[in-house]
Amino acid sequence: MSRITLWKMHGAGNDFLIFDNRKALIKDKAAFAKSLCHRHFGVGADGLIAAEASSLCGVRMAYYNADGTKDSMCGNGIRCLAKFLRDQGIVREKSFTIETEDGVKEVEMIREEKRQSQVKIHMGAYTYDSRVLHIDTKLPEFIRQPLLLPEGRSFEISCIHLGVNHGVVFVEDEEDYVGAYGKLLEEHPMFLADMNINFVRIKDPSHIQVSTWERGVGRTLACGTGVSSSVVMACRLFSMDKTVEAQTPGGRLVISFDPQGRVFMQGPAEKTAEVMLEWP
Repeated sequence: MSRITLWKMHGAGNDFLIFDNRKALIKDKAAFAKSLCHRHFGVGADGLIAAEASSLCGVRMAYYNADGTKDSMCGNGIRCLAKFLRDQGIVREKSFTIETEDGVKEVEMIREEKRQSQVKIHMGAYTYDSRVLHIDTKLPEFIRQPLLLPEGRSFEISCIHLGVNHGVVFVEDEEDYVGAYGKLLEEHPMFLADMNINFVRIKDPSHIQVSTWERGVGRTLACGTGVSSSVVMACRLFSMDKTVEAQTPGGRLVISFDPQGRVFMQGPAEKTAEVMLEWP
């Protein structure tokens, strides 16, 4: 029996349970995530993050969705992990790196307060390659392609891998597309691997609205990789500014590009509670 302390945190409403697992106290993190993240029978969260030992950086992020499935990267989650590491004294520098399944990510603490901090992340490389995305197509890129759903509704979707796979659908109104079509698009037979779905409304060249259906979770209040992917795709297809504010149901994220074209995400990371439990 292990006694574990977890932090309940959120980034723009996307919430997580985070704990120090550098001594590998929890072996089966998938079962741990599925049990604790349940909204009624557990603590409740969109995902579980374990801070683990790394040979490349001070810490490695292990991320699990609420259903226990593992993912390579989580944009809101890594901001929350960064605050956890700083507040716990695990990391002493304001600029540092975190290893993820999607490579090493650069982190910068912009503003630090007891409850909420502002964190900036270099999101890493992205690709439109259909083979990397595992899409059942001969097209080298799956951009502005129609997808027909079983009930007859069709959407034009553009796909990108930025940390994880994302499909981006641009819409012109505020219909609840996520609730009605998110799962149907995620499970479309064209997608041979995991696909998150983002519905994006462009308000002007520097402001967009994003609603996301995340695989393994469902509707979330924000998705950092999803917002970043949506801005990258908007910049490819439309005339957008180099800094774009994205409004999600849970809050605001800022996506920017440096002169080299690298993608950065900045947003909040907030601690809401501490949870102590014994496992198993």
